[in-house]
Amino acid sequence: MNNKALTKSEIKRLFGNGVLSTDSVVTALYFAFKYRHEPLLEMLSSICQLGGDTDTICALAGGIWGVYNGDDGLEGFTQEVEGLEEISVLAQKRYDMYSIGII
Repeated sequence: MNNKALTKSEIKRLFGNGVLSTDSVVTALYFAFKYRHEPLLEMLSSICQLGGDTDTICALAGGIWGVYNGDDGLEGFTQEVEGLEEISVLAQKRYDMYSIGII
């Protein structure tokens, strides 16, 4: 398996960076897995440098990155989230409902 880093032009050519889901989803997966052991901002910065539909690619890749890293990887970001306590309570309630089979 070849582990060399892809250039921006290779990423665009191989995966795409446009508004079609066939472009943005594959590219988001690439970045999420490539940067899963790296800081979130490093991944987001690389996506923004790629150009194209960066907000969608960042959102998708960020969600996947977050599943892998959990909130431990968000140190320094949590104080910026408006309503974080309420979101945490709602998320816990949703998880509790899921774990007992209500949803």
